[in-house]
Amino acid sequence: MSNPETVESNVTDIESERLIRRDMQIQQTYKEVLKMPDFLSKGEFDQFEKRIDQRLDTIEGKVDDLPTRLDDKIKLHFETMKNSQMKWFIGVLIALAGLAGRIFELY
Repeated sequence: MSNPETVESNVTDIESERLIRRDMQIQQTYKEVLKMPDFLSKGEFDQFEKRIDQRLDTIEGKVDDLPTRLDDKIKLHFETMKNSQMKWFIGVLIALAGLAGRIFELY
Protein backbone atom coordinates (compact mmCIF):
# COMPACT_ATOMS: atom_id res chain seq x y z
CA MET A 1 0.00 0.00 0.00
CA SER A 2 1.11 3.51 -0.57
CA ASN A 3 2.01 5.79 2.23
CA PRO A 4 -0.50 8.66 2.76
CA GLU A 5 2.34 11.13 3.12
CA THR A 6 3.78 10.05 -0.24
CA VAL A 7 0.40 10.41 -1.96
CA GLU A 8 -0.09 13.83 -0.42
CA SER A 9 3.35 14.98 -1.50
CA ASN A 10 2.71 13.70 -5.05
CA VAL A 11 -0.55 15.69 -5.19
CA THR A 12 1.13 18.85 -3.97
CA ASP A 13 3.98 18.34 -6.48
CA ILE A 14 1.46 18.04 -9.32
CA GLU A 15 -0.42 21.13 -8.14
CA SER A 16 2.79 23.12 -7.84
CA GLU A 17 3.85 22.07 -11.35
CA ARG A 18 0.48 23.22 -12.71
CA LEU A 19 0.83 26.55 -10.94
CA ILE A 20 4.36 27.02 -12.27
CA ARG A 21 3.22 26.25 -15.85
CA ARG A 22 0.29 28.64 -15.47
CA ASP A 23 2.56 31.42 -14.18
CA MET A 24 4.94 30.86 -17.09
CA GLN A 25 2.06 31.09 -19.58
CA ILE A 26 0.83 34.30 -17.97
CA GLN A 27 4.32 35.80 -18.10
CA GLN A 28 4.72 34.81 -21.76
CA THR A 29 1.34 36.34 -22.65
CA TYR A 30 2.24 39.51 -20.76
CA LYS A 31 5.53 39.78 -22.70
CA GLU A 32 3.67 39.34 -26.00
CA VAL A 33 1.22 42.07 -25.06
CA LEU A 34 4.07 44.44 -24.20
CA LYS A 35 5.63 43.80 -27.62
CA MET A 36 2.41 44.68 -29.45
CA PRO A 37 2.09 48.21 -30.80
CA ASP A 38 -0.64 50.44 -29.42
CA PHE A 39 -2.20 51.08 -32.82
CA LEU A 40 -2.99 49.08 -35.93
CA SER A 41 -1.32 49.97 -39.17
CA LYS A 42 -3.41 50.98 -42.17
CA GLY A 43 -2.71 47.64 -43.87
CA GLU A 44 -3.78 45.61 -40.83
CA PHE A 45 -6.91 47.70 -40.46
CA ASP A 46 -7.80 47.17 -44.13
CA GLN A 47 -7.33 43.41 -43.75
CA PHE A 48 -9.64 43.31 -40.71
CA GLU A 49 -12.16 45.48 -42.53
CA LYS A 50 -12.17 43.12 -45.54
CA ARG A 51 -12.64 40.07 -43.31
CA ILE A 52 -15.50 41.72 -41.45
CA ASP A 53 -17.14 42.78 -44.73
CA GLN A 54 -16.83 39.23 -46.11
CA ARG A 55 -18.38 37.76 -42.97
CA LEU A 56 -21.22 40.28 -43.03
CA ASP A 57 -21.87 39.55 -46.71
CA THR A 58 -22.02 35.84 -45.92
CA ILE A 59 -24.43 36.43 -43.06
CA GLU A 60 -26.58 38.77 -45.18
CA GLY A 61 -26.73 36.14 -47.93
CA LYS A 62 -27.86 33.51 -45.46
CA VAL A 63 -30.47 35.83 -43.95
CA ASP A 64 -31.75 36.82 -47.40
CA ASP A 65 -32.01 33.15 -48.40
CA LEU A 66 -33.80 32.19 -45.17
CA PRO A 67 -37.41 32.97 -46.24
CA THR A 68 -37.15 30.86 -49.40
CA ARG A 69 -35.57 27.97 -47.51
CA LEU A 70 -38.26 28.11 -44.83
CA ASP A 71 -40.97 28.32 -47.49
CA ASP A 72 -39.57 25.22 -49.21
CA LYS A 73 -39.44 23.31 -45.95
CA ILE A 74 -43.00 24.32 -45.03
CA LYS A 75 -44.25 23.22 -48.46
CA LEU A 76 -42.47 19.88 -48.10
CA HIS A 77 -43.98 19.27 -44.67
CA PHE A 78 -47.40 20.35 -45.92
CA GLU A 79 -47.25 17.89 -48.83
CA THR A 80 -46.10 15.11 -46.51
CA MET A 81 -48.91 15.89 -44.09
CA LYS A 82 -51.41 16.02 -46.96
CA ASN A 83 -50.29 12.57 -48.18
CA SER A 84 -50.56 11.05 -44.71
CA GLN A 85 -54.03 12.59 -44.25
CA MET A 86 -55.10 11.06 -47.56
CA LYS A 87 -53.85 7.64 -46.47
CA TRP A 88 -55.74 7.89 -43.20
CA PHE A 89 -58.90 8.97 -45.03
CA ILE A 90 -58.71 6.01 -47.43
CA GLY A 91 -58.00 3.62 -44.55
CA VAL A 92 -60.98 4.89 -42.56
CA LEU A 93 -63.26 4.63 -45.63
CA ILE A 94 -62.21 1.02 -46.21
CA ALA A 95 -62.77 0.20 -42.54
CA LEU A 96 -66.22 1.84 -42.59
CA ALA A 97 -67.15 0.03 -45.82
CA GLY A 98 -66.11 -3.28 -44.25
CA LEU A 99 -68.09 -2.53 -41.09
CA ALA A 100 -71.16 -1.54 -43.13
CA GLY A 101 -70.84 -4.72 -45.18
CA ARG A 102 -70.80 -6.81 -41.98
CA ILE A 103 -73.74 -4.93 -40.47
CA PHE A 104 -75.89 -5.25 -43.58
CA GLU A 105 -74.66 -8.81 -44.18
CA LEU A 106 -73.43 -8.11 -47.66
CA TYR A 107 -70.68 -10.70 -47.31
